[in-house]
Amino acid sequence: MHLTFTVAVVALFAIVYVFLMTDFRHRTAVAMLGAAATIFVAEVFYGNTEDFWSFIDFETLALLMGMMIIVGILAHSGFFEYLGVKTLQMSKGDPVRFFFGMFFLTAFTSAFLDNVTTVLLMTPLVLYVTAILGIDPMPFLLGEIMASNIGGTATLIGDPPNIMIGTGAGLSFIQFIKYETPISILNVLLSSLFIYVIFRYRFVVSKPDDVAEKLKRFEPDKAIKDPYLMKSGLIILIFVIVLFFLSDILGISEAVVALMGGSLALFLVVEHETVEKVVTDVEWTTLLFFMSLFIIVGYLSSTGVLDMVAKWMIRISGGSKTILVMVILWGSALISAFVDNIPFTATMIPVISSLISQNPDLNTHNVLWWALSMGACLGGNGTVIGASANVVVSGIAKKNGIDINFKNYARVGAPVTVMILLISSVYLYFLAIL
Repeated sequence: MHLTFTVAVVALFAIVYVFLMTDFRHRTAVAMLGAAATIFVAEVFYGNTEDFWSFIDFETLALLMGMMIIVGILAHSGFFEYLGVKTLQMSKGDPVRFFFGMFFLTAFTSAFLDNVTTVLLMTPLVLYVTAILGIDPMPFLLGEIMASNIGGTATLIGDPPNIMIGTGAGLSFIQFIKYETPISILNVLLSSLFIYVIFRYRFVVSKPDDVAEKLKRFEPDKAIKDPYLMKSGLIILIFVIVLFFLSDILGISEAVVALMGGSLALFLVVEHETVEKVVTDVEWTTLLFFMSLFIIVGYLSSTGVLDMVAKWMIRISGGSKTILVMVILWGSALISAFVDNIPFTATMIPVISSLISQNPDLNTHNVLWWALSMGACLGGNGTVIGASANVVVSGIAKKNGIDINFKNYARVGAPVTVMILLISSVYLYFLAIL
């Protein structure tokens, strides 16, 4: 590999990463320009740009797009508003019940839907309900952020880094359920209790009689805008999830399942305007961001630099599997607390692939992949800028006069993150020595 080409690619990667960290421009624009510049450099040195197509992980893109379409159809039907109102009714106006109900609902939803979509739908509802109850929305908003990030760790489709790891490492939906869901459930339970203990004195309704009167006027069915669309979307979603569980037996990829489900969901939509709206609402900027990252990281990997990083990681771990697992878990978490976990995960996948190719015994039970997944997803809870969901919720809160800043978020987010990482460390330690 030409040394000048290697230096140029590494420099471009570093520039892109700095721009992504500083939020200087929209991340998709930065990544696309970085990818185009990297392809241009390859053309100058080798006169061939055909390789860049092989770097794009079309399975990840298909999986994301299929799930985005299904989520879009459910959102248009009013399904998520229905769930929220139903949760409020079931809590009977008790803020503690509502807090735990919303926490578990957000975590569960994030296990199957995109985190940003989940918080976009849930945050206005949380603000509305807390206003009715006359209580401080801060613990509910912080809980929603952390529930979305922890819940997203539980499944293959719960968070973009998991989708990338699943397709990059060839891990199935059922493997994520087996190895990540149990520890995610434990982390959800303990983190919800932790936040409740911190804010327990704020869960006091100012006028309980007024709340009881308002609750009588709530009708969940009125939140449903299109019953046919909701039923169709739910049937397709259940169908897709069942096929995810059976994908190993049937020998089909989760990407094909998701794309088929999304296409079938669109086919079942009656109104042309709704189809156009759902397709328009697909996060095309996110898909372009992924595609561009794949190209940049693909060229970076081709230079051999990431193999050198893998060898360095083996050296600092002294060849110890458990130390290596902890380095990946805590290193990923620390970086993901300040840097978008998607480009970081894209960079780490070829590094870990190289680690495994050099010493397959380091990855029993796929423990290195689980360490990367947990570190990248859970680390996002560390700071208010650690994950896209954090930024979205804090932005909506700001518009409503609630300031979730770096300092007041860190008071809760940092200890919660350390706690769930310690729990995950114990789990991964035993997984590594088995």
